[in-house]
This record gives sequence, C-alpha cells and structure tokens, in this order.
Amino acid sequence: AEFCGYHPKYLSHRFKEYTGSGFNQYLKNIRIKHALLLFDYNVDSVKNVSLLCGFNDPLYFSKIFKKHIGSSPSKLKKNSLI
Repeated sequence: AEFCGYHPKYLSHRFKEYTGSGFNQYLKNIRIKHALLLFDYNVDSVKNVSLLCGFNDPLYFSKIFKKHIGSSPSKLKKNSLI
C-alpha cells in the first residue's frame, strides 16, 4: 500500500471488492489449490507439500486444509494412492 501510495484500508477494500474475499483468505485459497495439485503429482509427504505451499507449520497447514477441503491432507493422499 505504501509503495503504491494508498492507505492500507483502501487497498484492502478494493481487493475484497474485486476478488470477493480478503487478502489472507484469497492467499489461503491459492495455497490450498496448489497443495491439491502437488498431491495429484504425488509429492512424497504432507510436510513437503505444506512447505512448498508457503506454510511454515505442517500442523497449521493440515488444519487449514481440512477446513477448506473437508478431509485431512493425509487422508486425501492415502485415498489417492488406492
């Protein structure tokens, strides 16, 4: 916001108006979609997927993933291997 010369609240409002969600939620959605793609490519572990998607804590990643998808990453990975 500072770089663009706008107030952070104004930029946040415009972002939400344009995308339909706040920046943090938008970023989480992108990261979860990327995680699903990585699981499709059989990345070897949930920990690696979480790190590759920008989550520093695999447990937090699992919590957010389950909230968005309705299944834990380990269950999804296990079911996709069968």
